[in-house]
Amino acid sequence: MPSWQEISANERLAVIQYIKTFSDRWEKEAVGRTIAMPPEPPITIDSLEKGQKLFTGNCMICHGQKGEGDGPMVPVLKDIWDAPVVPANFTLPAGMPGGVKLGHNSEHLFKSVMTGIGGTPMPVFEEHLKPGEIWDIVHYVQSLRVKAHQAELVEAGLKESDIEDARKAIWAVLSPAARRGDLDVETLQARRSSQESQTETHP
Repeated sequence: MPSWQEISANERLAVIQYIKTFSDRWEKEAVGRTIAMPPEPPITIDSLEKGQKLFTGNCMICHGQKGEGDGPMVPVLKDIWDAPVVPANFTLPAGMPGGVKLGHNSEHLFKSVMTGIGGTPMPVFEEHLKPGEIWDIVHYVQSLRVKAHQAELVEAGLKESDIEDARKAIWAVLSPAARRGDLDVETLQARRSSQESQTETHP
């Protein structure tokens, strides 16, 4: 299933309206309440560390320790039609096979965690996690893609002196908080160096 970004927004909306004619639920069932999404808080070392702990406790079992879609539950995951389901690999670019389908942007990830994904094993976390905790998970998940994208750029020839600017640019694409400057760049880079050192010491 491609992203269909090559057709206009109006054309995509027209397709959505046509798809709704496949079921009378759109006419008979009441529209649910609007999802309340608080403003995105700053991206900090504290948010990422809390997000990593929450991810390990709530998401790792399906998405894997490194967010690569290889958690221990994968062999038994099925959708409501009894078809096998593979959790998203958050390190991959959006739209790639195995990656997230709708992007790593803050709003999409927040709503996905809040409401779950219908028809799949992805549960609703709204009743179990506070909005601030969900934002911490969102920032941690985004950091997985930032790190992977940075590695791709380095492999393609990105200079060491340009890494900081590249990280800022990647975060800005994913997060409104980063675009408005609420990104603790020095702390994030320090955390990255620490993680890499730990990985080398404890494979």
